[in-house]
Amino acid sequence: MYFQVLILSLVFGFSGAALASSNNSWSCSSKISSSFRNFLFSHNKDLDYAYGSGRKKVDLFYHRSHNRKTPVVVFFHGGGFRKGDKCNFFSSFESEIRALLNNNIAVASVNYSFLVGGDGRVATRSFDDGKAAFRKLKQISRWRNINMNRVVLAGRSAGAGIAMAIGLHQDYSGDVAGLLLLEAQASYSTHQFGRVFNEELKQRKEGVETFLRRTSSRNGILWHLKAMYGTNNSHTMFDSRSNRIARKLNLLHLMDSDDPPIYVENVKENDRFDERDAGNIYHHKRHADLIERDARRKGIAFTKIAGSRHRSNTSYLRQQRMGSLIRALTN
Repeated sequence: MYFQVLILSLVFGFSGAALASSNNSWSCSSKISSSFRNFLFSHNKDLDYAYGSGRKKVDLFYHRSHNRKTPVVVFFHGGGFRKGDKCNFFSSFESEIRALLNNNIAVASVNYSFLVGGDGRVATRSFDDGKAAFRKLKQISRWRNINMNRVVLAGRSAGAGIAMAIGLHQDYSGDVAGLLLLEAQASYSTHQFGRVFNEELKQRKEGVETFLRRTSSRNGILWHLKAMYGTNNSHTMFDSRSNRIARKLNLLHLMDSDDPPIYVENVKENDRFDERDAGNIYHHKRHADLIERDARRKGIAFTKIAGSRHRSNTSYLRQQRMGSLIRALTN
């Protein structure tokens, strides 16, 4: 089935009792309107629900009166694995969430561990949090009447990476109905950047290592990558340790013909290649192009909306995401 998707930012996880039960005590209450908060609180809910220690918490809303198991959308927030919050989902996608819940589709939004540059821990730590949340949700799904064989994993930017790490993994892909990837990166492997921007680097007659080494200043591309590789030292980014990490962070190698349909939407950044703008490089439409190329090669159903010309057409984007998401989960 051909899958297009809605955009959301979430992830789930559980373990233990819900920590918040009233409008005022919920950590996201102050981020949304009172009318939307009242709508959400008219549903069943598990709020600030822990699936581990620290930031590992999830918010889940599902329909009060459903008589059959409900599908679910799980969203991971963005923020370069260094910032962001599960509340971003509720403050940014009110109309989408209303439509999902009104169509008896549960929604979940998840916090996960952040990276601290130079501490030796790498971005796979956030991937592992997403997988732990997924496993915990499966464990408790029968008590919540949620169908964990009808799941869409969604995410923005770094959250899209977590969705890919779970949804393309052979241990989880069988339960996933689709992937919704917003402002996605094709890979976090330093070597794969050469595939993403192959045309631009050819024009410059420049290799990917030379290109990345020129972007090591604060907020440059390599500066962000260093945190994902657990180092503060630019000079170690291409040594044997980093090469091993690069292989683990190459999500495209997880793809196979059994993977769920993929929807990618990269419309935020200008189409012009701008190495001085890390946001442009990380969210460029070229990432969507490479994900599409590899997915189609594997026979995976794929839908792409890419390029800045779509950026201002928010009603079209919302319509495409919502209609496709609901169809995927209610078939």
